[in-house]
Amino acid sequence: MRTTIGIPLHEAWRWREVVAGNIERLSQIASIVVSDATESDDALKFLKTRFADTKSITWLRKRKIRPGWVGHCNDLLNRASSEFFMWLPQDDEIGPEWISQAEAKLDEEPNAVLVHGPIESIIEEGTYDIGRVLEPYPMFTQRDVRTRMYSGLVTCLLEDTSRLGAAFRGVQRRNKSVPLPTNSHKDEWVDIFWALRMLGRGTFETMSAVYRKRWYQESTHRTWGDARLYSAFRTVMIPDALVDIDADTRESLITESWEIERSRWLAEKQSLEAERDRWNSEASSTEDPQLNWQERENELYQEIERLKSEAHYQAVAEIEKMRAAFEQSRSWKVTAPLRAVTSRFRKH
Repeated sequence: MRTTIGIPLHEAWRWREVVAGNIERLSQIASIVVSDATESDDALKFLKTRFADTKSITWLRKRKIRPGWVGHCNDLLNRASSEFFMWLPQDDEIGPEWISQAEAKLDEEPNAVLVHGPIESIIEEGTYDIGRVLEPYPMFTQRDVRTRMYSGLVTCLLEDTSRLGAAFRGVQRRNKSVPLPTNSHKDEWVDIFWALRMLGRGTFETMSAVYRKRWYQESTHRTWGDARLYSAFRTVMIPDALVDIDADTRESLITESWEIERSRWLAEKQSLEAERDRWNSEASSTEDPQLNWQERENELYQEIERLKSEAHYQAVAEIEKMRAAFEQSRSWKVTAPLRAVTSRFRKH
């Protein structure tokens, strides 16, 4: 079989029938590795007994690996020697068409590093509907690496990161795969930065096969903070995700994307200040005691201060540091765009 499906289990007893359903649907089309590195319950034992006669399954028991979901996923990836590979979380569902369509598309598109389709919510007791289908993002299919990476960076900085997170559910070309990064705070948002790096290695192609995902309050990602507020977001995680592209492109992408971020936040700040001024004007001309203009004004000031938070100013500081380093190591021509960016920062 051309594809290996790695199913990492952890406290999976609740999801044992979901995993069993996936095995029943997929065992004839892919090799399956079911792994429980902690064996904190009997889910693995239950599944192994139920599918004892299924030859396409490899069972991995408790063992010493890097703690956490990232270490578990990377262990499964490292063990895979098949042409294609995918991770399948214990609480999600796919059918055989997810594998067959992905394999066909990867054969058709040699530049593709992975293929995925739309992600739909599974609605049942204990889950919630996010209100939309997560469709593959067309810009990630662009052949030009700079176009793809710019779209990925803007997505990371300002837009809907689920565009990148969806790719984590795709079928990967194994010889183009990279491990999940291990330098994130508590393994948060690792799938986003992994997908950003994968964009530098090839296109994300699309298919019609549907992935079905459960969203529930106790899921791991619900405990994550806002990655954009972490100091390592711009200083470590994003630069590391661009490691596979050439240095000049990498530098120009970072500075250009941060300039876009700065401009977006500045525009929002100015909009809020204009709204504050309008409310102040209306407050001064009204005699209605029921309108608490001062409270509204305070809320707007707080929002403006939030937009001026350390995380946003840090991006400017990091560009200044990069500028100093680049001027020492690269030609005046190469660093011209960077100098233009930082000079605009000094005017504000």
